[in-house]
Amino acid sequence: MEYRFPDMRILLFAREPVRGRVKTRLHEEIGPDAAYDLYCGMLRYQINTIRSSRLAPLELWVSGNPDNPELTSLGLEDCTFEQSGADLGERMHFAVSAAMERSRAVLLLGVDSPSIDRDYLELALASLDAGRQVLIGPAEDGGYVLLGLSGVWQELFQHMPWGTDRVYAMTLERTRQLDLDVDLLPERWDVDRPEDLEKLAGLEPPLDINVARLKGS
Repeated sequence: MEYRFPDMRILLFAREPVRGRVKTRLHEEIGPDAAYDLYCGMLRYQINTIRSSRLAPLELWVSGNPDNPELTSLGLEDCTFEQSGADLGERMHFAVSAAMERSRAVLLLGVDSPSIDRDYLELALASLDAGRQVLIGPAEDGGYVLLGLSGVWQELFQHMPWGTDRVYAMTLERTRQLDLDVDLLPERWDVDRPEDLEKLAGLEPPLDINVARLKGS
């Protein structure tokens, strides 16, 4: 496959899909089975968006067993890697460090942000291609949906309040402390809370699951 940015990588961070262990903050609203279906649907959606964009090679970084049948069914064995580290920051730093050995810049994103489309990815990669050191895509909830890097700065991943509304602001402050050249993308939403489910109905192309049924579970 030919890519527009063949010397960059798009790193998709994912949990091993296990019923009862994914999208746990939605269990009370829709139940663990529907939450599992939603997670698997968003995982496939993100992979399809990245692969069909033909912008840069995809790497799937998994927390848990990469041989999970749901993962092996994706046909990504050659580009699936196991996360390593005691917390999210260490795992992200490990993945970025490894990927930078085979590329000149990386994008890091998660399964929970189906609002990231091809145009958003292209804008991010073009910014890094133009020489920006760091690229951040803010999330509506105070985190970020995407992080782009042309180098490895461990300070961006250490002692961060992951899962809170302070992650974006603290990351931006760290880049200023390091005197890095930063670009900011438009804000996007992710799916973490029950109220986020309403946003899924407007996705284009749509998820390959029945969103209306999820909300009625």
